[in-house]
Amino acid sequence: SKRLIDETSSVDRFSDTSSDKNGKYHQEEFDFAEVMVHQVIHSIEYVLGCISNTASYLRLWALSLAHKQLSVVFWEMIVVGGGLNVCRTSSASVCALPLFLSFA
Repeated sequence: SKRLIDETSSVDRFSDTSSDKNGKYHQEEFDFAEVMVHQVIHSIEYVLGCISNTASYLRLWALSLAHKQLSVVFWEMIVVGGGLNVCRTSSASVCALPLFLSFA
């Protein structure tokens, strides 16, 4: 069992020993179950972080694919399908430039 450390005792952060008010050092007990639970918690946090980061990057990838496809659809429907058909009566290059700039 762990002993309680009061205000008069000091704990050395770099070892598993502590001193009481008389300056005597006592060896702390090693609790394997506590260390094991602590390591399992950190492992679970690490795995959940990896899964979360992977899901985030997959969402970004899906968003970029959707944006690309939407851009292609808008380009084909507005500029190629609609805009250039109107411009057949005039010079297509003069009409295509404003349509391209409005799309970009």
